[in-house]
Amino acid sequence: GVTQSPITYNVMVDVLGKCGRYKEARDLWNHYQASGVFPRDSRTILIAYTAFASATSNSGLTDVVNRTLVLLREVEEAGVKPDLQLFTSVLSACRNVGDAETARSLYEELRWRDIK
Repeated sequence: GVTQSPITYNVMVDVLGKCGRYKEARDLWNHYQASGVFPRDSRTILIAYTAFASATSNSGLTDVVNRTLVLLREVEEAGVKPDLQLFTSVLSACRNVGDAETARSLYEELRWRDIK
């Protein structure tokens, strides 16, 4: 069988999100977090959260911006500094639902935090 690892989970979350199968991506994400293989290092945490934020941003849900913002804040609560890729996933969620106000606020946060 396939070995469960952060790489296989991240790829599958990304694939499911890109295929429009958000519920399955969310269920896999929940399993991933409980699996015992969820990453502990900053770099891999960012990759995992970015994969799920991307899947979420493409979900078509009406509360997609709030859901991706929660992910962004969870990263910070874990003591990890969000990177540009994670912010880009959240900005994509804003774009997908036409939330220019939140996008502008996030853009200002990117500038203020000097995230490049």
